[in-house]
Amino acid sequence: MSATQEQTIVEVTVDEDRMRAWLHRVKDADLAAITKDQIEAALESIGIPLTDDVAVRIEDCLASQTSDAALPEKILIAEGRGPEVPRDGKFEWAPETMTPSEGGQDAAEMGLRRSDAPRRVRKGDVIGKVFPPTKAAPGIDVFGEPIEPKRRASAIEIGPNVKLLDDGNVVSETFGKAVFQNEQVRVEEILEVTGDVDLECGNLDTPNEIHIRGTIHDALEVKSKQAITIEGNVRAARVEAGADLVVCKGIIGGNKGAASATGRIAARFCEEADLRATGDIHIASGTVNSELATDGKVLAEEAKIVGGSVNARKGVVVSVLGNDAEAPTLVRVGFLAGLEKTSSKDLSNEMIADLRAEKLASDSDEIARSMKDIGSIRQHLRLAIDEPDKISETVRQRAATLLAQADQIEAGIKHKTDINEKLSKTGELMGTAEIIILKEAYPKVTLMVDDRQTRLIKPLKGPVRIEKRKLKNVSELIAVNLRTGSYTRLQSERLSQ
Repeated sequence: MSATQEQTIVEVTVDEDRMRAWLHRVKDADLAAITKDQIEAALESIGIPLTDDVAVRIEDCLASQTSDAALPEKILIAEGRGPEVPRDGKFEWAPETMTPSEGGQDAAEMGLRRSDAPRRVRKGDVIGKVFPPTKAAPGIDVFGEPIEPKRRASAIEIGPNVKLLDDGNVVSETFGKAVFQNEQVRVEEILEVTGDVDLECGNLDTPNEIHIRGTIHDALEVKSKQAITIEGNVRAARVEAGADLVVCKGIIGGNKGAASATGRIAARFCEEADLRATGDIHIASGTVNSELATDGKVLAEEAKIVGGSVNARKGVVVSVLGNDAEAPTLVRVGFLAGLEKTSSKDLSNEMIADLRAEKLASDSDEIARSMKDIGSIRQHLRLAIDEPDKISETVRQRAATLLAQADQIEAGIKHKTDINEKLSKTGELMGTAEIIILKEAYPKVTLMVDDRQTRLIKPLKGPVRIEKRKLKNVSELIAVNLRTGSYTRLQSERLSQ
C-alpha cells in the first residue's frame, strides 16, 4: 500500500495549544487495515516524535480494534507536559522581630501595639530569613519543543541597610525600623539621640524617623516628617511628627509648648499641654489642665482627665473626668469637635447626610482594620502556641499581651456594628460619637455630643456611655449604664453655635 493510501486511512490533528494530538480514522476506512506503521507515518508526517509514551498509546489503540464500536471517533495519541509553576522567594520574620514594637514596653502599656507598627532593630540584629526562589522546569509540547514558564520566579529584594548572609539570614546594618513591603526587606534608618535634646544638642528637623532616649527640654523644637519616639519627657517644647508621636513619660507644657502629629499621639501623662492629632490620642495615667484635639478618639481607659478641654470627633473613653475640687472640665465629641470645629449653624441637610455617610464609611473601615489586626495577632500567636520551645520568654509575654488585645477588639466590634445598623435605618445623625466614662465624672464637667451639651451638677457614676438619642421625637443626651443597659436622661440644651 502506498503512502498516499495510508494517509487516507488515519490522520492526526493537534490542538491549538500544541499540548494534545488526536488520531482520527478517516470515514469508511477499513478498520482492520489500520496498522502501527500507518499511525507512526501519520505522526511523523506532521513532526510528532515517537516517544515511549506515544508508543504505548499506539499499542493501546491497536489493541482496541476488535470492532467498530471499540474504536472512538478520535483517540488521544500524544500529550505534552506543561511547565512547572515557579516558586517565588519568601521572607519570614525572626521570632524576636515577629511581634511589632512601638516605643518599647511603655508604649505597649499605652495601648499602641498593633499589626502595622514598626519593628525596631539595632545593628547586627537578625531580622528574618530569605528563602530563594525555585526555578521552574520548562514543559514540552507534542512536537518535542520546550514550553517556558509563563513567568519567572520572583526573588526577595535586599533593600537598604540590610545584609544577606550565606545561610539566608538578613541582618540589620543600622538602628532603624525593619520593613518588608513589595517583596523587599529593608531597614529604614532612625535618627537616634542617645541623651537629651538640650541647648547643646539644639533643635532637630529631619525627614527621618526620630528616637530620643532622653528628654526634650524647654523652648526647643523637634520636627520629623515621620514618627517620633521620646523615652523621657517633653518640657515646654514644640514637637511635630509627620506620623505617630510616642512620649513614654509625660508632656509638661507649662502653657508654652505644643505637640502635634499627623497620626496618633501617646503619652503617659500631660500637664498644661497642647496636643493635636489627626489620629487617636492615647493617655495612660492622666491629663491636668491640658488641651487635646483630635479627628479620632481620645483613649484614656485608666486615666483621669482633670481641667482643660478635650475635642475628639470620634469619641472619648476615660476612667475619671474632673476631681473632688470640681475643676471645670470640658469634653466635646461628634461632628462639632475635632481639629477644626464647625458651627452648628453651618450644617445644611446635605452636610449632615455627608457626615452620616462619612461616619458609616469610617466605622466600616475601622471594623475592617480591627478584624485585620485580630487576624494578624492570631497569626503571631501561632508560633507561641505550636512551637513554644522555639521562642523566648519575651515573645511569650508579647503573645499574652496580643491575646488580651484581640479579646478587647472583638468585644468592641459588635457594639459599633449595632450602632451603625440603627444609624443607617433611621437616617438621623444620632450617635456620631459617644463619651464612655468607666468610673466617675465630677460636678462642673461639661459634656457635649454633636450639637447638645450638659453640665453635671452632681457626680455621675460609671460605667456609662453618654450618647445623643431621639426620645419622643426630641434629641436628648442620655447616660446608658454599660452593665444593665438602662439609661437616664440628662438635662441638656442645644448649642447656640
